[in-house]
Amino acid sequence: MTYMDFVKYLYGLCQNLSQSDDFSEEEVTQTLERVLENQGFRVVRRSRNGKPETRGGPDVVAYKDDGTLLIIEVKGVPSKVRVRGPRKGTLKRGSVRRSQFRKWLCELFMQLVRREFEWVSGVRGEITKPPWVGQVLRRLAMGQEVGQPLGGALRRVRHIRFVGVLGYHEGYERVLARIPVTYVMKKLGYELWFMDRDGKLCTATPPSDITAF
Repeated sequence: MTYMDFVKYLYGLCQNLSQSDDFSEEEVTQTLERVLENQGFRVVRRSRNGKPETRGGPDVVAYKDDGTLLIIEVKGVPSKVRVRGPRKGTLKRGSVRRSQFRKWLCELFMQLVRREFEWVSGVRGEITKPPWVGQVLRRLAMGQEVGQPLGGALRRVRHIRFVGVLGYHEGYERVLARIPVTYVMKKLGYELWFMDRDGKLCTATPPSDITAF
């Protein structure tokens, strides 16, 4: 399967998702948390509204008792109107909004690269541990005997998945048709999901037999 074959397949696969023009990052995150909890995951860390205690880490970290840890970055759908600045409330030009889809998708990819580096470096002690890594380990360690090292919590993690979640919109699909972001993500072991307001998911990760763009 070529990358373009995959893009055509993806368009059909996501047809059961409902598109929304005002699906913000906060709304995507809240919906995602409900979906994960229904699947048996426990949200051990979340980043909301840039609060100081959660700033600088992934949007959501969720753990399942089978040892799966999800480290997730989220992006919503760019709004049709400006949400800040002197022109707040006015409609954006179409070209501006299209460029935002591309920019946000690329930002999502780079954030996943950064989170993997922070996690691996943090747990190995190669750099000063990012605060969010310590928060996750402490929350995974809850229920252990007092004084037990955090390494015990780390041993509970059997499988780590780095996942990007996008609020579903055809604007993102158009970007994927032009830039092979998901192909690169697949090679690095990352996943990409689309999600709509109803919590329905579509995995936008290419199959293992995909060839270059």
